[in-house]
Amino acid sequence: LNLRIGRKKCFFIAIFLQIVCGFAQSVATTWWLYALVRAGTGFSHPGASVIAVVIGTELMGPKYRKLASISTATCMALGQCILGTIAMFLTDYQWLHVAITAPSLLFISYWWLVHESVRWLVTTRRFTKADHILQHAAKVNGVTLPDQWWNLLDGEEKTEKDASRKEKPSAKPSILDLLRTPVLRRRSLVVFYLWPVVSMVYYGLSMKSDILGGDLYVNFIIGGLIEMPALFLVYLLLDRLGRRPIIVGGYSLAGICLLSNLLISETAPRWIAIVQLLISRGSISATYTGIYAFTPELFPTTVRNTGMGVCSTIARVGAISASYICFWIADRYGKAWMIIPFGGMSILAAILILIFL
Repeated sequence: LNLRIGRKKCFFIAIFLQIVCGFAQSVATTWWLYALVRAGTGFSHPGASVIAVVIGTELMGPKYRKLASISTATCMALGQCILGTIAMFLTDYQWLHVAITAPSLLFISYWWLVHESVRWLVTTRRFTKADHILQHAAKVNGVTLPDQWWNLLDGEEKTEKDASRKEKPSAKPSILDLLRTPVLRRRSLVVFYLWPVVSMVYYGLSMKSDILGGDLYVNFIIGGLIEMPALFLVYLLLDRLGRRPIIVGGYSLAGICLLSNLLISETAPRWIAIVQLLISRGSISATYTGIYAFTPELFPTTVRNTGMGVCSTIARVGAISASYICFWIADRYGKAWMIIPFGGMSILAAILILIFL
């Protein structure tokens, strides 16, 4: 849909759905109605988050993409701390839904603050509108754009613009384009594994923050706090070391810390398990941030949002799996049934990156 109507409109459709379904959860009178609006909230999440990342990536040059990615992830960590604190004291689920949905009303103001993706406008050959946005940005920044700047584009935008002249106007990117060439196919298949794994581990450790020991609420809040220095470290190293080493290191460290917990005896001090959990949380958070910065840069503009949308959709499979593993399998058969798949799949993800990306 965003390929036809643009990133911005899809973004606000998702925000509207999130607000409506969020408040509806607090007044749902039956389980099935609650499940329906809960599904609507989940449906809105990729639109509100993934498209926001794509817009941010495409509105900024490479120099500032890292800062945008880290800032977004830091706000998510802060939101987790706020959620844990509110949930600790506001135990009525209806009022909890109201409390965490109400701030979404502020997103309505983004309609006047956020512009459409200029790269998307250029790709769809809407140069007049793109020029209006960039001329305003140039005026604010005290610089001057050349006339018909779109003829001076380099890199993928120019390639895509030239290619679009040779293609039929009705040609539209599709999911199959992600698998059409050998290089793009290799990248796509690898990231289609990376995203559900990072989602499964991240949300699994969030939902079951006491799996290695400690209090559920306290560990949840501390987990959000530990993400912030981890993200700051990513900010310092992302350009110095590169996206790939950060992601490989994050997957590896999270996997090793989780699997090493199986070697700790039941009589060991509890702080050891808590340290392992915090290192795992910080590592997988850094990985999540790195993969958000890394993945959009693997896809050309014409299929970037499609690629990110598929990645986000597959990531939901990881998050859903995490809920079953945490609250059913681990509770019934023991924590090893959560730690082994989480740790093993994380290490495998690092190996795939080293070999194929």
